Amino acid sequence: MKLSENARIFCALIQRDMKVFGSKFKDAFIDGMCVVMLQVIMCGYLLPQMGMKPHLIAPLYISTFVLMLFTIGFSQSLRMVFDIKFNRYIDYLLTLPLPKTWLFSTYVFSFMLETLLTTLPLITIGILVLHKHFPFDQIQWFSFFAFYVLALLFMSVFVLMLALSFSYQWYMDNIWPRILSPLLCIGAIFFTWHGINLFSPRVAQLTLLNPFTYIAEGIRMGLLGGTEYLPFTYCVPAVMLALVVVILLLARGIKQRLDPV
Repeated sequence: MKLSENARIFCALIQRDMKVFGSKFKDAFIDGMCVVMLQVIMCGYLLPQMGMKPHLIAPLYISTFVLMLFTIGFSQSLRMVFDIKFNRYIDYLLTLPLPKTWLFSTYVFSFMLETLLTTLPLITIGILVLHKHFPFDQIQWFSFFAFYVLALLFMSVFVLMLALSFSYQWYMDNIWPRILSPLLCIGAIFFTWHGINLFSPRVAQLTLLNPFTYIAEGIRMGLLGGTEYLPFTYCVPAVMLALVVVILLLARGIKQRLDPV
């Protein structure tokens, strides 16, 4: 009975979040299509005219895909920061007869669904338009989507952890220069890990400390295949280990910032 009651409240909260997101889904879809058109024009037409080699187009397109995960995640995290500082809707949720693990799982699940629906145009339409740069016979669809779900889970827990680990002022002043920008720059996001390793093995080893290196390389492996990217046997354990660390940091942040009973 307790499990059933928790599941019912959990589903009700998810439905509420999806209803709110549904009211702005049209705008989110249009924004996603604008990103797709811009990236297709840039990656498929402009950069080749400037001399970029064709085999680099698909990895670069995937880089912009990972960058979009960052921007969506930051938006979600910022909403949580504003709620803790101003709206305090979280105070009402904490009064519900729902274990805190279930409660914060609703945030993670909602973030995952929102990110998945927003990035669908990039995954589907963008790849279809740029089909000549993607080896469809080598795409590992099941492995890709399974890994992508893992990446969405990590990203959702990560941005929630950021929102609950720092004060409002510190977050607004420092989250990009001290955390997000280094993660974007010191990683195999805008460059493949193989390319970084050819340039400097030491720098390549440094990027292996960044979980987003494995996310970017895992997505490349799923969509492009071949031997130029880190295999799933490296990417999956690394992201799962990073997920455990982030969950521990999230639990610490919940206790310090909200102190739920």
